[in-house]
Amino acid sequence: MLCSTALRRIPIEVDRRVILNRGKVILISKFHSESGSEPGYLHDSLWPNNNNPTPYEIFNLKGTDVDNKSLKKIYHKYVKLYHPDMSCNKHILRNVSGKESRLLSIEEKLERFKLISHAYEILKDKDKKFLYDCNKSGWVNNGCVRHNYPNAYSTKHYGNGYGYQSDYTYAYWSAGTWDDVQELNREKESFNIWQLCIFVCSLYACVKGVALLSELEDAINMKSPSQEDSERDLILSYTNYGLDTDKMSRLKRFLWFRTFSMFRTKEDLDREVAKNNKLLAELEKPKKQK
Repeated sequence: MLCSTALRRIPIEVDRRVILNRGKVILISKFHSESGSEPGYLHDSLWPNNNNPTPYEIFNLKGTDVDNKSLKKIYHKYVKLYHPDMSCNKHILRNVSGKESRLLSIEEKLERFKLISHAYEILKDKDKKFLYDCNKSGWVNNGCVRHNYPNAYSTKHYGNGYGYQSDYTYAYWSAGTWDDVQELNREKESFNIWQLCIFVCSLYACVKGVALLSELEDAINMKSPSQEDSERDLILSYTNYGLDTDKMSRLKRFLWFRTFSMFRTKEDLDREVAKNNKLLAELEKPKKQK
């Protein structure tokens, strides 16, 4: 019944190309001139009548439930109608009763294409759709009448408030004209030689600062003895207190402590002392020969 009602609104001399979306006629009607020899006008019956349409209104969705497959089909039909490379030679009416003055201009067709791409990007992404459903964030058409507006994806005009607007890949593939692509390339190439020099100088200053702090720490540690040095000196003072610290004296003490800890009888001690003296004499011979 809805299809019949929608078609009755269109004049008889019409080439009806109808696309059904949940039982509703949503897209293009092609009008022919009276002579029938020249192509006539197109009317997008899906496009909302208000000046500030929401993403759901653009795709004729009544609720928040979105079928990505149907959404993609509608988007492709929109692209075929409004893409700048395809819409230049198309005469699109604002309404079916309009005259020549009611035709969409090139700027208005480009505006619609950008809004369609933007709405499609929000609705197909679950995270962006959730943010939009919660607080209407991410939709650049909120609260303003948009006619001949600048590039909708340029962060220069709309700031970095939304993460997807700073995504170069998304902005590149959503650019409506070559002018938008050139503007994106200019923004991407804004990193110049002076920024590189500043970056290198800053990095060098950071490295020198870290080195200076390390040298300062070493100088402070040299002035005040560390815990390891104090502990080593304490142990040496206990083991060698009042004794010589040369090599032979330390060897004699080592042999004496070893003998005393291993043997207890006088015979064993005398035998080991004789061995130790013989060993020390052999160690001292090279020193005397020199």
